[in-house]
Amino acid sequence: MLSPWRHQMRSPLSTVLAIIFISGLALASPRDARYREDFEDVFWFLVVSDSHVGESMSGGTQDTDNLRWVTGEAYQVVRPRFIFLCGDIVDGTNGGIIPIKQWDSEWQEYRRVVDDNGMNADVLVDLPGNHDQYTDKGLTHYRKYSIQGSKDDQTQHSIVHQTEHGLYHFMAIATPANDGAPWPADNASIDAGELDFIRQKMRDHADANLHLFFGHHPIKYYGDVLSNALGEGTSAMLDLFKQYEVVVYFFGHTHAYYMKFHDGTLFANVTSLGKSDSKNVMLAAIDHDSLSVRAFDARKWPMVLITAPSDKGLGDGNPYAYFVPQGWKNAPVRALAFGWPKPLSVAFRVDNGTWTEMVEVRDGLYQGAFDASALQIGDHKLRVRANPWTDADHEITFEVREALCSNGKDDDNDGLTDEDDPGCEGPWDNDKFNEVVQVDEGLDDSVRGEEGNVDEFGEETRSNDMVGEAGSVAKEGNQAEEAIQQEDVALGADEISVLDVAQGDASEIISDGVEELPQNTQGGKGGGCSASRRAEASLWFNLAIGNLLLWCLWARRRQRS
Repeated sequence: MLSPWRHQMRSPLSTVLAIIFISGLALASPRDARYREDFEDVFWFLVVSDSHVGESMSGGTQDTDNLRWVTGEAYQVVRPRFIFLCGDIVDGTNGGIIPIKQWDSEWQEYRRVVDDNGMNADVLVDLPGNHDQYTDKGLTHYRKYSIQGSKDDQTQHSIVHQTEHGLYHFMAIATPANDGAPWPADNASIDAGELDFIRQKMRDHADANLHLFFGHHPIKYYGDVLSNALGEGTSAMLDLFKQYEVVVYFFGHTHAYYMKFHDGTLFANVTSLGKSDSKNVMLAAIDHDSLSVRAFDARKWPMVLITAPSDKGLGDGNPYAYFVPQGWKNAPVRALAFGWPKPLSVAFRVDNGTWTEMVEVRDGLYQGAFDASALQIGDHKLRVRANPWTDADHEITFEVREALCSNGKDDDNDGLTDEDDPGCEGPWDNDKFNEVVQVDEGLDDSVRGEEGNVDEFGEETRSNDMVGEAGSVAKEGNQAEEAIQQEDVALGADEISVLDVAQGDASEIISDGVEELPQNTQGGKGGGCSASRRAEASLWFNLAIGNLLLWCLWARRRQRS
């Protein structure tokens, strides 16, 4: 028979154990971005907002002309994986001044433009803004006419992009209120039901390499965002951004350009596609989990965006920018360059050096290399130009640091440190340690796998040491359980021990944790030692579980004594 005390402990203890274990599973992070020579782990997308279809008082036909260009010519030239339209799809004015209501004619015109250009839900992600909900409680017109809303009858959309290197989660949220309030009211909010949807999707894709958010309204005033921001749900959204290390939030509404990092998230405000003259199209790229973003003018070529190395100056200070090791003699440069007609050539230069021509390695993606060993420690400028244009260069700042390979760190990102690493010339040097090799007798046990090999980045594919340590925790728990059972007999107790209370949950959690370790060490990330750090973190939290159990046993003994 269970005592009241032990009966009460079953649920809380199990909950604590579950929370500790789940917290211990170190998730992917923007900090895992890697500097690599291979060009396969790169994809890109376009972001626009505020098309205001139906507006004609100030822009003439700019609304439909620019929308037609983005979903037509720009899509054909850039070939982005997605196009995001961040709200205010229509104007609600029917060519007038005040957005009185939702007009079927505006929504139908919007669909004619995007349908004529062959847009579908696999490419175009259109989400609602305040102009799309005036006098329309529940956003019925959005759900009827928009590409995404008409597909799933939802106002929020969770989209996953899977590559050979990992999973990327795109979360499109509905920031306008659901009350259908007429203009000039703009009760921007994320209500409880919408928050539940977002939280569930974040849990479903917690293991994504990166989380990227898209909405219409600013989520918070930062002094220089001069339009009304989100009301209800602000704190909850910012908490989610921190919890999941959301790398970027793209939004519109203000018709003003803005791009800054706050608390680890880049807030990127694109101007109005239908009403603004500049910076109304953003090209964004993910290169080995490193984010690059640049704003351009609609209907103007070229678009040039450097994707590697990462831009230290992005958003007034990029917290995820990696450094370029000084020892690398072939440090890669990658950039996207699009134009109509196609660029004649693409070239780069470091600081004020000579221009070096780049090679097109994929459609629109160009690559070159420079000798980082010739550069001094510190910040340097990198500029890329698409010829014959001379007024659209992209320039970034990158940092060069000394790579010693004797400081206990994996300076050249090949998964090896110190004496195990023969060079520090980079992940593409010719030594055998950068390829899948059989572990010989001389290799340290810390990287010895169950199958006797390591992966292409030198990461352990299955660590006996880790499994062994986790197993020792279970063994200690079993020994403690035997001791407490003997104590129960001595005391004449007809109860189960504290360990038994949690055993159904805790032992399963520990077992699952041991099984998860090999998966976490392999990962889909860009190599380096980040995967092993996540596995090690998970191990330490498993050990914490064992310590918690032993503490409970100790506390129980003290209560009896």
